Amino acid sequence: MRQGIVMIIPFMLLRKFSGGYHAKTLFRCMIISCLLLFLCMEITIHISYSWNILVFAGIAGSSLIIQSPIDSENKRLEEVQKRQYRKIVCGFVMFFLALIFILWKLNAQKYAVSIAVGIWLSAGLQIPCLMKQLILVKNGRKMSFRF
Repeated sequence: MRQGIVMIIPFMLLRKFSGGYHAKTLFRCMIISCLLLFLCMEITIHISYSWNILVFAGIAGSSLIIQSPIDSENKRLEEVQKRQYRKIVCGFVMFFLALIFILWKLNAQKYAVSIAVGIWLSAGLQIPCLMKQLILVKNGRKMSFRF
């Protein structure tokens, strides 16, 4: 239970400001969300603790900083908001990565892993949008985010 809460907190905070995939319907959103959260909880519980977790958290965090925020039809952002959200994401990522490192050093790896998985999930939900954006640009079409 505690590990789940520790995983969801960074996910919620990062997701709010980083953007990413949004399902078309509430039902689809609920199904996808439940499945992803269940999968992430399973990963959190069964993963073996190694420094690779820190490396992947750093990569996912870097991706969030570089790509955020992802603008969507559901939530259009002004340029000022985009700069503000990017700064917020950057601050949260740096805070959570530092917290992961501190928890790791304090032998609280299960909580460090939970935070890392929250970061991975936030970054992972940007991938469908980035892939769609890449395909649209490659095909010479205007970028649009309709999911």
